Amino acid sequence: MRYLVIKTGDWLATREILLSPISFGESSLRTRTLSVRLTKQQIESSPSIDLHKPVSLQHEVALNEHYGWSH
Repeated sequence: MRYLVIKTGDWLATREILLSPISFGESSLRTRTLSVRLTKQQIESSPSIDLHKPVSLQHEVALNEHYGWSH
């Protein structure tokens, strides 16, 4: 898995963002939660995505630079 599409719901005016598994923290099946190692500011200012198109190399570079992930 390279990315997971996250729906922010009411938290951020219902946006959809892409997150790499590298940003995931602990998960709980009991509470159905998955924590991430990102700030609210990082998520709010994340690059826009078009879910109807494949993730291009240019978009992948923008995500990596925004979140500080390794290429």
